[in-house]
Amino acid sequence: MTATTADFDSIVRGLREMGVPLDRAQDAARRELGISGNGVDVPEIDEGALEDDHVAAADEFMRALGFEVVSFSQKKRAKVTPGIPDRRYYRRPRTPQSGGPWTRTNMRCEAVVLWWEAKSATGRQRPDQKLFQEMAEACGETYVLGTHEDLINWLAVNRIAVRVGGVLEPVACEVAR
Repeated sequence: MTATTADFDSIVRGLREMGVPLDRAQDAARRELGISGNGVDVPEIDEGALEDDHVAAADEFMRALGFEVVSFSQKKRAKVTPGIPDRRYYRRPRTPQSGGPWTRTNMRCEAVVLWWEAKSATGRQRPDQKLFQEMAEACGETYVLGTHEDLINWLAVNRIAVRVGGVLEPVACEVAR
């Protein structure tokens, strides 16, 4: 089940109607949905924000979720592959031994890697970027296009993190046996 803000709110509301205190209702909802409770604030970005603002926000929350950031952004003309996305994000696998600030010691998380082509709300993908996306996806690689909100939506769909109010909560991985 992919957890959503509506799922979280619905569980909390139901428990509150039964007289459960708010903090306990929220803890129960997190457990039921597999949310860790070690979230990071989702940055507020204006509608007219520049692409760089989306990139800075995404780098911050992706690092907080345990991802390493590889940057391909260039402010000047450079000899980089035409159409290469702004970012490549890597989350190394987590085991009970390696842990991490957002994982429980008995959780196991699979490795995750993705390309992200950052865009402002009005940004458009160039033809060379479309070709790069086609190549990456044809090889089975994950490619996300859009604002930091589009990246957050991808994280939710893929059960890596979910937005709960103004917080991006990591979704718990499988329990190690």
